[in-house]
Amino acid sequence: MFFSRGLIMEKLNQLTNAGKVFEDYLKRYGRKNATGIEAIYRLARVQRRLGKVDESNANLGLRGSCIEKNSAAVQLRANYASKAMFELAEMKFKEYRSIRL
Repeated sequence: MFFSRGLIMEKLNQLTNAGKVFEDYLKRYGRKNATGIEAIYRLARVQRRLGKVDESNANLGLRGSCIEKNSAAVQLRANYASKAMFELAEMKFKEYRSIRL
């Protein structure tokens, strides 16, 4: 229910409120479960849309480090971690594409 509120706010484009809900979720329930991993990912996306690029990059980088072996939710966690790593790589690629030779 708590996490779902953040999803709804994100859909309604209430980004500041959505970010606060995802941050509160992480403080309350932690980052190690599957929903916590998704919350980090969604928080990073909200931060990026709000122009908080450094915070977003930090959270996207954190996502990859949250995966543990032998977890019940390994597949789901790996899915969101790989999305985060792809977004980081995509940002780097865009930086290099903008270089004029």
